[in-house]
Amino acid sequence: MPGGTILVTEGGVFIFKPTASNNIRLESASGSLINFSIIFDDSNPNAFDVEIKEKLSPDITIADNVDLGGVFFKADKATCDVTLIVGDNVTNDTWKSGSGNDAIILGDNFVINSTFATNNGDDTITIGENATGSFDTGGGTDTVITRDPTATINNAENRASARRNRGRHGGRRRHGARAFRRRHGCQRHR
Repeated sequence: MPGGTILVTEGGVFIFKPTASNNIRLESASGSLINFSIIFDDSNPNAFDVEIKEKLSPDITIADNVDLGGVFFKADKATCDVTLIVGDNVTNDTWKSGSGNDAIILGDNFVINSTFATNNGDDTITIGENATGSFDTGGGTDTVITRDPTATINNAENRASARRNRGRHGGRRRHGARAFRRRHGCQRHR
């Protein structure tokens, strides 16, 4: 896969080969919401960035036993939802996602070398056993489920406390998934 900017169209599938080594920036070809897939089936020894820009809603899949220790996922500019499914025994350098409502499943023995940060959005994160690294959910109202009692999760605000605090904010909070998608033009088309 060549490096540089790649314009993404609806339903596109990007399969990263073990030889990929150039920084890649994925952008919406139409300027409208684009649903597409990113797949890593094999380890990659190279260091490079995968940048996901505005109006993109990717489904990212990383297979079992894949080492992406040099790959930096930059989805912090993504204003729409990101789905990330990571198999068991996976290593990644850095993950940053943006203001969408992300759905993330991290398998057992997941290792993040730097930081795993979801920033804003009402994210749902499931972490398997023996996770290693720093996890930061940023802002929003998040649900974090972990089977690892030693996992360190920073800045998590769970849904129960958000509901309990709703009355102190002068009424109903309007930052749910549907309201967010309406404000940012991010409707799922599945």
